[in-house]
Amino acid sequence: MRHHHCEFRAMDNFQNHIYTKESVPTSERILLVLRIVAGFGRPVSASELVTASGLNKSTLYRLLASLRRWGFVMETESLYSPGPACLQMSLNFDAVQLLIQNAYDAMHKLNEITQ
Repeated sequence: MRHHHCEFRAMDNFQNHIYTKESVPTSERILLVLRIVAGFGRPVSASELVTASGLNKSTLYRLLASLRRWGFVMETESLYSPGPACLQMSLNFDAVQLLIQNAYDAMHKLNEITQ
């Protein structure tokens, strides 16, 4: 099982809410599930998500249903993976990063010319 540090940090923050008996907003739970699904790097089962998230199964299935409806998660043969909405967001992120890099390069060149 492959996790990135950000998933563990998200999980720690979530667990802190549980231990302090604070109410965890649904938006944070749904983002936690999405981060865990993406962090596995392979299709993941609901039981693995229950273990990784600490959520009960009914809550997890409700959140997965919302993520599927919005295209953030796909389900194939009872395994979950990032959906097309995640791909769309990542492509937009790549485009923005390319734009920033090109702008930086142009500004750097302009700075050299004007000095």
